[in-house]
Amino acid sequence: MPKILLITVGGSHQPIVTAIRDLQPDRVVFICSDSNKGTKSQIIGEGYPCEIRRTETLKIPSRQEASILEQLGLDGRYQSTQDS
Repeated sequence: MPKILLITVGGSHQPIVTAIRDLQPDRVVFICSDSNKGTKSQIIGEGYPCEIRRTETLKIPSRQEASILEQLGLDGRYQSTQDS
């Protein structure tokens, strides 16, 4: 039986990438928004749409990273099934 991961996108992309790498699902369904400040760009956006925000606790400087699919090496396997 195939393993399907349903995952909401919002805020940090890092837990999403970690979950997909750890669980190794056969299929991933991203639940995201497509508005001006939507989260769809984190999944399929070009360039570096994922932001790691600077935090005082971790002393990490802000930086941008590639889309979730590109980080996972799945950028060529995306299939949109948007609901109109």
